[in-house]
Amino acid sequence: MGALGLVIPDFANPVYATIMRSAAGRAEELGYAMLMGEIRRTERDSSGPVFRRLVREQRIDGLIVATAQNSDSLLDELNRVRVPHVLAHRRTPKAEHSVILDDEGAAGLAAEYLAQCGHTHLGVVIGPLNIDTSQRRLAGFVGKCQELGLPEPVVESREFTAAGGFDGVTALLAASPRPTAIFVSNLLASTGALAGLHARGITVPDDMSVISYDDDDLANYTIPALTTIAVPYDELGRVAVDTVDQVLRGQQPGNIVVSTPAAVIERSTVARCAN
Repeated sequence: MGALGLVIPDFANPVYATIMRSAAGRAEELGYAMLMGEIRRTERDSSGPVFRRLVREQRIDGLIVATAQNSDSLLDELNRVRVPHVLAHRRTPKAEHSVILDDEGAAGLAAEYLAQCGHTHLGVVIGPLNIDTSQRRLAGFVGKCQELGLPEPVVESREFTAAGGFDGVTALLAASPRPTAIFVSNLLASTGALAGLHARGITVPDDMSVISYDDDDLANYTIPALTTIAVPYDELGRVAVDTVDQVLRGQQPGNIVVSTPAAVIERSTVARCAN
């Protein structure tokens, strides 16, 4: 039995929990043991150095790196010691093989849904713009707005955290004209956005509609229940394992986009309006 590693940025994020479960299940099907680690903003308190030691000692056969944030030095080391690896959920020129979702299409679906509900003045709380998932989600949302003839959305960039969503939505409330609907680019930030609106006395969805990229059972338990864009994170995890297995077998899978389409999960945070 061989051993694979999976490195993620945040064990607490439910999105990455889905990726971990599906990747571990697929690895077991293929006969691999799966080791998992976390790279946080400061690697001093993370397992990043542990994975570096495993890489240097060649104690893992292949590695899936499910973050490009703060991981460039790890990718440099992987390239130097020639450990087969695949980047998942991100792309960077430093990785020859990657597996991503259709972030542009999913974000465009959010813009299209808000427009179908009558919203024309839109806002976006996006993640850090030095991360390609943020870039692709923003490009998809703005591109769909342009295609539909809508005004340019107001954009605030914050961290992919609840605090980031809280701060981002608070800043959007100062825009003129104020958006009637906001797209938030991940689930954790969306929970913070709902809290930020509540703190400012803004009722969702009567005063402001909110739609989130990412879906999880957690969205059923926010108040009100959060309307989301569901994307195939479980498939992403499985395909990432299949891809690193192909690399280990001498194949060159390159850059893969998971083709399963996103879907709107309608709950209670988007209102229809006459604008």
